[in-house]
Amino acid sequence: MSGYRLSVVRAGFQTADGSKEDVYIADRAGDRTLLAILPHRAGEYPEVSERVINQFVVSVAEQSPQRAFLVTDKFGPYMMYEKERRDSRVRFVTRERLQTFVDGFALE
Repeated sequence: MSGYRLSVVRAGFQTADGSKEDVYIADRAGDRTLLAILPHRAGEYPEVSERVINQFVVSVAEQSPQRAFLVTDKFGPYMMYEKERRDSRVRFVTRERLQTFVDGFALE
């Protein structure tokens, strides 16, 4: 509806439990956004693992998008702030940030 074309880039990054999650590219008029969605399954640790954070940052380096989002309903580890500071394209939309992120769309 907003003019983005969404495509699967590859059979994404490996999660803490060993499963694979897809990574997507949202493309509109040459503007590329990398998107990864990490679900929180019952019984899993409630925080995103540092390994997943690092794999996502590597995906961003490989794909070279204008911006990149990892969206999850898990809590974010402190290291995600350092990763965002080092690469301004990267944003982690974790449980504690999810409502603010959604509200940002409503205000536009």
